[in-house]
Amino acid sequence: MVYSLKTMISDYSSPGFEFDQTVEEMRQIFLELGHMGLITFGLSSGYWKHPRAVPASGYQIGRRPAPDVFPMPGCNAVSQRFKDLVEEFEPGMHQFFPLELRDRRGEPLAQPYYVFNCLVSLDAVLMAESGLTWQFVSPPGRPSPSIDTSSKLVFSKPAIAGRHLWCLHYLRAGSRLFVSDAFYTELKARKIRFFQIAQHSELDIPWIAEEQIQPMLDWEASHEPKDWYYTSQVRHQVLEYRGRLGL
Repeated sequence: MVYSLKTMISDYSSPGFEFDQTVEEMRQIFLELGHMGLITFGLSSGYWKHPRAVPASGYQIGRRPAPDVFPMPGCNAVSQRFKDLVEEFEPGMHQFFPLELRDRRGEPLAQPYYVFNCLVSLDAVLMAESGLTWQFVSPPGRPSPSIDTSSKLVFSKPAIAGRHLWCLHYLRAGSRLFVSDAFYTELKARKIRFFQIAQHSELDIPWIAEEQIQPMLDWEASHEPKDWYYTSQVRHQVLEYRGRLGL
């Protein structure tokens, strides 16, 4: 099985923290860095984020104790326990930005926290088996899959073999993080929480781009990058920027 995870927003799971960085400071970074400087990615974006884009500290305005995973404005905070688990399964593969958090008294939290960003972005969803169809949305004529954050998806087992954490690229909706059965089992055993969790199935069917997303590929092949899908624009900008830096 495959599981999707999202940060849970509720009275008991949200301890209520804000960043020290102001909205104006964040806006200036976004204007300078573009997509790489945008931190509204929930639990993960699937693409590299510039370290300058992610605030390094915050303070509590709520009253509840901080769990292992909780929402921050636009993104997330995860505990050392969550980081350790991710590193056990996929060492050195994802981004963890240190986040210094202070409680209501101004005291540092007892355990380290981070902003987490999964760096694996792929497509492995089987369109027909997931009951997805094509829609044509803005800009006029651009094909888009009928996927949303509540869709129960069917994954290609060969396409995700050996993967443990990933986001979707073309067939994307929201900021869900997908994880393997093995990772989820250990997450549950260690009682790392809180998440919104959904279960998805797998079939032993290969994922072939031309069979699954050909309309999207055709659109991008016949249009300029400014009209590509958002995730393709992000990937294009990141690869171009990191190529210039030799990263």
